Amino acid sequence: MSFNLGTVMQLFADTVREPATMAARIKAQRAPHDVGWSVLGVATIGIVLLLHLERLLPGSSAQVTGMGGAPFLDAVVLGAMTVLMVFVFYSAGRSLGGDGSFGATLALMAWFQCVVLILVVAQVLIGLVMPPIAGLFAIFSFVLQVYILLHFMSVLHSYNSLAKAAGLLVVSIIGLGFGLAVIVVLIGGVAVAGGV
Repeated sequence: MSFNLGTVMQLFADTVREPATMAARIKAQRAPHDVGWSVLGVATIGIVLLLHLERLLPGSSAQVTGMGGAPFLDAVVLGAMTVLMVFVFYSAGRSLGGDGSFGATLALMAWFQCVVLILVVAQVLIGLVMPPIAGLFAIFSFVLQVYILLHFMSVLHSYNSLAKAAGLLVVSIIGLGFGLAVIVVLIGGVAVAGGV
């Protein structure tokens, strides 16, 4: 398959319409790990840059995202969070009876991050053209992301149940929060040691 903008947008539309079907397609691809990590990294950097661009818009909904420090630091934090998500969704899913492989988890999260990137692009464009509804679109985008993620986790671990996928999401959020707390403590310790 040749990847161009048209192909990517078609895959995005298919994901929104049938997230479970798209998850099954990605799971069956068995993409190499290096491809997954590369896509995940590029998408994450793109999201950070776009969110910082959006903050320049008056009344931007990005003001409530928690982003807004130095772009490099935000990229590190979001990148760390994304990497943790891959490991947490894999390990927590397996502990809850799932059978998803690490490679499939990475591939699904890489594409999910691309979906988020496309939604952020749309949010920035709406903020430029129709600022009053940018906040509503941000809420819609969040709900859509949760909807897609639940289907991805259900297919990944062969749960065939959105309720069980929701349970995995709750457990993963707790694990992610703990992991991020450790990272923040480590970053704080480095900053203090460096006299920042």
